Formats: sequence, C-alpha cells, structure tokens
Amino acid sequence: FPVTIQLTQGPWSIELDHASNTSEFIRARIDGEMHDIASLLCDETGNASANARLIAAAPDMLDALHEALAMLNDPDADTADAWRVQSRIESVIDKATIAQHSEAV
Repeated sequence: FPVTIQLTQGPWSIELDHASNTSEFIRARIDGEMHDIASLLCDETGNASANARLIAAAPDMLDALHEALAMLNDPDADTADAWRVQSRIESVIDKATIAQHSEAV
C-alpha cells in the first residue's frame, strides 16, 4: 500500500565543519535559505563521511525508486525508459558512495 511521507525536499548537500573538523552537516535549501538537516560526528571508524553521503543521497534515492517503480508498472515502457531509469539509479548510487567535495545547493 502506498505510504505518503513528508521530508525536506532535496537535493541535500554535505558540508564539513571546518572550524573543528569533527562534524559533517547535511544541508538543504528551504525557502531560499540553507538549513541543517542532520549532523554526524566524526568518529574513529572514519564512517561519518560515508554515512553523510548516504544520508544526503536519500531524497534522490527515493525519487529514483519512484521513477523505477512507475516504469516497471507501465505496460508501454520501452528500452529507452529502462536506460533512462538505469542511468538515474547509477547516478544516485554514485552520489551515495563516491567521496565528493562539499557542494552548495
């Protein structure tokens, strides 16, 4: 059954707290202004940056999943639709898994 959720619209970006180098912030533009969505503390495991990338990609992942599901349920979908959805999914996976420099939204 369909579930409707409310979340802060993406895209979300990652910013390192340059003053302390101990936190990664997930940020989004809301009504034209940047706001923090989440903060991850850097720890000895070194996973904070990877976790931040995964969280920041969440809105894009949700959109890509909706797009893929719509295509799979469309009896008129063709190979071009499948390639477009595949490209979108690959792009979202890259955003979630490849280290990138902080980007402004």
